[in-house]
Amino acid sequence: VDLSQFPTHLSVDREGKVYIPGLGVFYVWGLTLGQAEKMISRALKINIKLTLGKLRTFPVYISGEVNSPGVVVATALNTVIDALIMAGGVKKTGSLRNIVLTRTEGTKLIRKKIDLYELLLKGEPLNITLKDGDVIFVPPIGKVAGIAGGVKRPGIYELKGNETVEDLIKMAGGILSSGYKYKVILERYFKNKKG
Repeated sequence: VDLSQFPTHLSVDREGKVYIPGLGVFYVWGLTLGQAEKMISRALKINIKLTLGKLRTFPVYISGEVNSPGVVVATALNTVIDALIMAGGVKKTGSLRNIVLTRTEGTKLIRKKIDLYELLLKGEPLNITLKDGDVIFVPPIGKVAGIAGGVKRPGIYELKGNETVEDLIKMAGGILSSGYKYKVILERYFKNKKG
């Protein structure tokens, strides 16, 4: 390969192709930057380093219980969490456990339910990247339960409907070493009356 003729800047077209004059076309659609680097390096039999230039932007629509509903401008590197942050975050009245991402894939309408507790309480990544035309809806908060006393994270937690008292204690980070696990007081309210 004659490196003196090798261009220093190349672009990926809308179909995910990179054209290198004198060498051909490389299809990089859906590949990470590292994967594309390896593929082109192997084909050219030289080590190359790729960098990102300007990324294509597209609209993502956010509605429901967020502080600034409307359209945000995103790239393919942004995630659902990034979009929620761009919309000012979820209101106190919004659900963190039943967020709905709707997107069109071909002729199919796909709906994904997102539970932010997976990230917030368990530390599991939510790497759902955005696509052109995605719609994110944050519904009103569902049933809640409060926990106080000898737990690590006292607070109000949203329930999905089938949790037990033990599950609520786990959401609150568990019992403190100073807590007394053999005495739990459970109070229920129905129509603003203790029951």
